[in-house]
Amino acid sequence: TSLNKEISVLYQGDSGLDVTLTAFHNEFKDKITRVVCPDTICTDGPNQWGADPTYRINVDEAVTQGVEATLAKPLTETIYLSSSYTFTDSEQKTGEYKGMPLQQLPKHLFNVDVTWQTTDNLESWTK
Repeated sequence: TSLNKEISVLYQGDSGLDVTLTAFHNEFKDKITRVVCPDTICTDGPNQWGADPTYRINVDEAVTQGVEATLAKPLTETIYLSSSYTFTDSEQKTGEYKGMPLQQLPKHLFNVDVTWQTTDNLESWTK
């Protein structure tokens, strides 16, 4: 279960420019995350075929918080650019990894997307 809180400020300009700034705070109970697999559990070793160098654990309590900024604008009538940056701070509040960040959750994440609406029924995009 989780309790999620966020607040956003949005701007929509006449030229099609959209800007969003969001702050968020999430409190988790019984969050499933991954941790590095110690040799005592993953006996195949990290380089064996099919080996998983991480395994899942339950974190009784964890918190994530941060900010996200997005920017989107049509470049032409058929090409649309959008980008986002997210900063996330995470912490496991209980358990063996107390005080450590959650695994596989990037602290910094940047995305850029270009969409081309080739016809009314077809579009292409790249990230």
